[in-house]
Amino acid sequence: QIGAIYARLTKVEPEDFPALMDKFPQYGSGSIAWQFQSLIASRWAEIDPKGLKEFTEKQPRSMRWGLNSALYSNWAKRDPEAALANAVQLSSYQRRSAIGAIATSLAEESPQRALQIIGEYTTLDNSSQWVYQNLFAAWAKKDWDGAMAAAELIENPTARSAAMVGAMHDLIEKDPRAAIDWLDGQEPSGIFSQMRRELLNDIMEEDLSMVLDYISANGDPLTRNQILRNIHFGNLGWEKDFDELLGVMDWIGEVTTGETYSNKVDDILGAMAQADPDRAKAYAQQLPPGDSRTRAMGRIAQTMINNAGPEEALAFVATLEYDDERRRALQNMGW
Repeated sequence: QIGAIYARLTKVEPEDFPALMDKFPQYGSGSIAWQFQSLIASRWAEIDPKGLKEFTEKQPRSMRWGLNSALYSNWAKRDPEAALANAVQLSSYQRRSAIGAIATSLAEESPQRALQIIGEYTTLDNSSQWVYQNLFAAWAKKDWDGAMAAAELIENPTARSAAMVGAMHDLIEKDPRAAIDWLDGQEPSGIFSQMRRELLNDIMEEDLSMVLDYISANGDPLTRNQILRNIHFGNLGWEKDFDELLGVMDWIGEVTTGETYSNKVDDILGAMAQADPDRAKAYAQQLPPGDSRTRAMGRIAQTMINNAGPEEALAFVATLEYDDERRRALQNMGW
């Protein structure tokens, strides 16, 4: 679909873009409609940036952010100084996205100029961290060493962490284990912890054993529990077979205890019910009465109502032996 619309966009005249953009709200707000709209805006910005700017100014605030990004990133490729002179006249809300788009567009060819623009025209706060991340991600694609060296020189710790995370994006794609080792070697930081958490969850779908080995190798139980609390096994039911998930269940009992153990068992049981509902029910029913079994019955009922429907899920609840199991199952189904 995207390829087809791109081919047609090369033949669209500037005066036809407004009608084309107005057409898209009727297709809803899903990802495909959003991608089409972004593609149209990017092409419009390439051939008629002033026309797109006039159109953007008439749109609701919720639409301006994305349109400004497309407008100024493409405008900057043709005439960065003109794009910048125009962007600084915008309101603060629009100016931030426009400046970020310009800087990211310049990052590969003129990274120092892009960094200068960010420092001069933006105020650092939590919402502007993405500007540093995008800029340094683009910079690192052509010059990883230079991007990382420049990131380390940034004085503001929040901006420095965001820049270093951006520079790491390319390494994450090429060698995720090396990226984790690098993150572990940095000073404690919220953004580094978040990045490690997201990276481990992403790797798990492709290389589950690597993540399990990494966690097992951490000798500090408190650190291990902290890492485990942010690992989500629930989606593995789509990727792994039941026997592999049984192995993960046994592994959980070896590396953690207490509340973390109970929460992760709950998580894995959901994946097991996703992978093979019948075997998951048989597994849960042979567990001794207690918290783990109660959680298991709740997870299975929740998965069944999603996949098989309420009638089959309620029939399963009727077979449960204990009141607390039935209450947990109904509660999970209600969610």
